[in-house]
Amino acid sequence: MATNFPGSLDSGTQQPSPSSTTDLDASGYEHDVVHTNHSGAIIALETKLGSTDSNPVSGAVLVGTGSGTSEWDTSPTFASNLGIGNSAAVTPDSSWNGHLTIAGNGYSGGLSLDDTGMWIGHNSASRTIIFATNETSIGSFSSSGSTDFSLHGGTGTGYTQASIKLSCPDDNRGAGIYMFNAALDKTWYAGMPYTSTDRYILGRSDASTLQNSAAAASNYIFQFWSNGAAYNTTGTWGNTSDVRMKGDIETARSYLADLNQLRVVTYRFTKDPHINEDMEFEFVDRESPSEKMLGLIAQEVESVFPAMVTDGTKEAMAIKQSVLIPMLITAVQELTTRVAALEG
Repeated sequence: MATNFPGSLDSGTQQPSPSSTTDLDASGYEHDVVHTNHSGAIIALETKLGSTDSNPVSGAVLVGTGSGTSEWDTSPTFASNLGIGNSAAVTPDSSWNGHLTIAGNGYSGGLSLDDTGMWIGHNSASRTIIFATNETSIGSFSSSGSTDFSLHGGTGTGYTQASIKLSCPDDNRGAGIYMFNAALDKTWYAGMPYTSTDRYILGRSDASTLQNSAAAASNYIFQFWSNGAAYNTTGTWGNTSDVRMKGDIETARSYLADLNQLRVVTYRFTKDPHINEDMEFEFVDRESPSEKMLGLIAQEVESVFPAMVTDGTKEAMAIKQSVLIPMLITAVQELTTRVAALEG
């Protein structure tokens, strides 16, 4: 039998083709013909693929170069969609054997798809799933740390704060966050309700029927409207005031004369506070003025009660109006004493 099979399928030293008069039963020609045809088929395949080397390269795949040739590539790039797996659902196991498994440094993870959804994971419970851009982590999931989900803001200047965008598909859908406590069997909802009204709510419902806490108006506990108005179901707002938490207690002086210096005005908001891309504080014109309101002017209150007004250097000035309540009580008490003396 002939043994002259070429060491490389790309070699020109292929077996000679027997002529039509050659006795195929002599000198092992049948075996030679098989090798010759096999070698010719491989060379024809190389020509068709545009490859000059049919010897496989370890860890590589044969891919087209886009110029009519092909080559062995250990890190190929696919220009179109890449399909992995088949129509069968695969739920990852403890080794993370899914539709796509990636192994490295003694661990494995990857992607898979089954009837419950898309799986993205790692086979170690103490590792973190990290989402990143340009080698910078922007978010992560972990089951072993104190924070299950972490969102990281950008760096540099401008609008780089960490944020999550929650959107709804139409005008009558809510966008928010549900928080379910299994021990209490209660669900809280924070976000926009299931209506077309522009407001933010805090809602609460029994059990884990999540949509009820956002859809049923009877479950709304706090409502914050786009015009700045705030409402709750009881109409009351409270402060912590336990005497066991207080010290250096003294009876307050009369504030009647100070209160008489305050000017009560009606007004409309025509500008809004704004932080521009250079992180500078400024006021910008509103598209339309607010409804008519009744209140005080922060700068005027500051001249009488400086501690009652917040600093307006980096934000709009605000008045701690709840502090006016005990002042008004002392004023009423003083006036009551004066009236009683006049009537007596």
